[in-house]
Amino acid sequence: MRSKIFSLFFLFLMVAVTPLLASCISYVYPHGQWVEPVDLAIHATSLDGIPIKVICSDADGGNISEGEGCVFIKKIVANMGAVVEDMPEKEDSDTESPIQSATKKITAPEILVTYQEIKSGFGMCGWSLVPMIASGFLFPCLAEVDSSAKLTVTAVRGNQSRSWPLMVHQRKYFGIGALFLMLSEIGKPVSRSAYRRQQSENFAKFIENKVYTASALQGGVF
Repeated sequence: MRSKIFSLFFLFLMVAVTPLLASCISYVYPHGQWVEPVDLAIHATSLDGIPIKVICSDADGGNISEGEGCVFIKKIVANMGAVVEDMPEKEDSDTESPIQSATKKITAPEILVTYQEIKSGFGMCGWSLVPMIASGFLFPCLAEVDSSAKLTVTAVRGNQSRSWPLMVHQRKYFGIGALFLMLSEIGKPVSRSAYRRQQSENFAKFIENKVYTASALQGGVF
């Protein structure tokens, strides 16, 4: 008898939860100066030979300087000709590229770039849970996630430092009703993949601008 009750309960969960998990649509809204960076026309030798160190940490203070995101920041800086400490080398090339030559240890960096993650805020369903259940999952459940980080650039020689927030707000809709929200994508001139690529380019340009400005104003007003 208990086995039959358990089977019926499990079946109910599968019927109820599957539409919730299978139907999901996500929207990302970046916030802050990094979304629309100024174009300083930076090139591959803008920071030629400048020693720079990049340090990244997670929300708990753990070192993530070897992580994929931090390596991405290091590559952004190295692509301006800077000498970046602990820059990983490419394994699929026999010849040394400009980025590969910037892998040595730096005893006295002129610029310090710090990326600090901040704990994300997460809200699941909330008020939308009641109409979602009442409608048999036709009404979408709304989950909101706020992801934040802080970029700090320090001009070591002048002992000057500035920080900028990096914020992203994400909305996820679960349930069968979420599928109808996909219609809102119709008419948008930029596809999702193109939008993500554009935001990645904006992030790279923002970091380039701040690091280049710190280097150019060493000893001045940063």
